[in-house]
Amino acid sequence: MTEIIRIKIEDIIPEQKEVLLNQGITSDVVLEDKIQNILDQAMKEFRSLAEPSGIIKDIPKEDFARIYIGEGMNEGPTPVADVYPGADYLALFAVTLGERISDRINHCFKTNLFAEGCMLDAAASAGADHGAEILQRRYEKQLSDKYDDISKIGALRYSPGYCGWHISGQKKLFESLEPEKIGITLRETYLMDPLKSVSGVIIAGPKEIHQFENNYPCCEECDDQSCLDRMQALKNE
Repeated sequence: MTEIIRIKIEDIIPEQKEVLLNQGITSDVVLEDKIQNILDQAMKEFRSLAEPSGIIKDIPKEDFARIYIGEGMNEGPTPVADVYPGADYLALFAVTLGERISDRINHCFKTNLFAEGCMLDAAASAGADHGAEILQRRYEKQLSDKYDDISKIGALRYSPGYCGWHISGQKKLFESLEPEKIGITLRETYLMDPLKSVSGVIIAGPKEIHQFENNYPCCEECDDQSCLDRMQALKNE
């Protein structure tokens, strides 16, 4: 079943510290008035321009196996390849903030408003991640009646371009999910339009399947190692 989900703007507004952290500015830094004003303007524009929506589709494990193979460019071994066989349920998903906010970011950069563009870009990235989190939590909630003890179950999302899943995997993902229904298209480079969009698969099953050592070949090339935080958060739930 495919479901289109309209996401409330107030549910994805990032905190200011998230926006700053996306630019490498930690919460202990005292902002100059000029930077604070740019941040305030970015948050205002985020609220007025973002048009969040999502799409999600249940997919059998054997169908995802074909999607994951994609164009045959995945690294091996990979975390995703090791995690999904242990899943009970899987769902493809995509989330977008719409064209208007991406157009505004592009306009800022084209007109040399680099500080303003970077701030809004950071806010939009955080907001898109929040949208993906909403779909993940929603999917996990929908599965609650399928388990005797949902507390032992973990649902985490994985996206092409990360964890060894080559970005070209977007092609087969799009063919199955059809995120064009919410206005997302795929470039020849496998990047999405609007740019502030997130896609991937939500893998649900025993929490243990999501616990892995970050010693895969792809881990050496990963800049943020955010999987460690996600795995720890899952343990603590």
